[in-house]
Amino acid sequence: MARTRLPAQIAPDARAEDVDGGGFFGGIGRFVVRWPWLVIGAWIALAISVTMAFPPLAVLAQRAPASILPGNAPSVVSQKQMSEAFAEASSENILLVVLTNENGFTQADEVAYRDLVSALRAETEDVAALQDFVTTPPLREILVSKDNKAWLLPVNIVGEVATPAAIAATKRVVQTVQDTVAGTSMQAYTTGPAGTFNDIKDIGDRDIFTIEVATVVALLTILLMVYRNLLTMILPLITIGVSLVAAQGVVAGLGTFGLSVSAQTIVLLTAMLAGAGTDYAVFLISRYHDYLRMGAESDEAVRKALASIGKVIAASAATVAVTFLGMIFTKLTVFSTVGLALAAAIIVGCAGALTFLPALLTLA
Repeated sequence: MARTRLPAQIAPDARAEDVDGGGFFGGIGRFVVRWPWLVIGAWIALAISVTMAFPPLAVLAQRAPASILPGNAPSVVSQKQMSEAFAEASSENILLVVLTNENGFTQADEVAYRDLVSALRAETEDVAALQDFVTTPPLREILVSKDNKAWLLPVNIVGEVATPAAIAATKRVVQTVQDTVAGTSMQAYTTGPAGTFNDIKDIGDRDIFTIEVATVVALLTILLMVYRNLLTMILPLITIGVSLVAAQGVVAGLGTFGLSVSAQTIVLLTAMLAGAGTDYAVFLISRYHDYLRMGAESDEAVRKALASIGKVIAASAATVAVTFLGMIFTKLTVFSTVGLALAAAIIVGCAGALTFLPALLTLA
């Protein structure tokens, strides 16, 4: 009676074929092992070319920032309707100045308030409109709190929210407010779309540096604990660094052709690519060391490692990239643009783990 071969009996042969260098990833392994300097040179050329061809992400985040809210958001629609109904300048970019005095406002405070209104009305390049109870006394009932400890001063800033011109204008207006209030018994605070975005930008700029430093320290600690070998620890960091530069360039290219970029995009891209790149590197290097312990030569170990673990890395990256692409369906532009940028970065990081890192292992 003929015996039927079970799938479990076939699997070892298929795995052996992959490990011996067959399949797509085996082909990549053979190419990388044969031409490691070519692969490294191509990656360096890519990183340099995209960096030189497109402006930095930080510049794009100011030049073409993502909108905070979609155009059909109820608050945005109502603001447009108010502007049209009262024939005022666009009220979307509002800086709300809040003046407080816990002891109640004095006559000297009102003099300072009038000085502030005069100073802001003189800044015609930055201020589109002003709502105050000096020029419009009936507004006092609305803009002054019942206990006379808080005054509101809505300021319409020239330009659209989050644009470089509006950001600069907001900073100048805030400085005028602080200078005018200094030396009085009042405290000045700012909020509203213009003030909120400026705070988000300032905090985001500080967070980028903090996250980059923390990421490097965390990666060094993790890799040192896992490998306890300086050379093995450095190779993933080099791969992540090159992949990050290339990914930022690719996203900058997308931004040049229409993709909105925000400070959140830069922060998340750096942290996400560092984590994913470390994950892919650990997969590949661990399998590479397995083959070395089995007696394989370095080049053979690189080729077999790619043939056996390459599909796992690619599948992992594809899953994460598709998940991020799902964010493009969100209504908030900040999230939809971040999703596309992170998906592109994941693809670049995966390509780096499957080509640049094996080339380094071949030469190490």
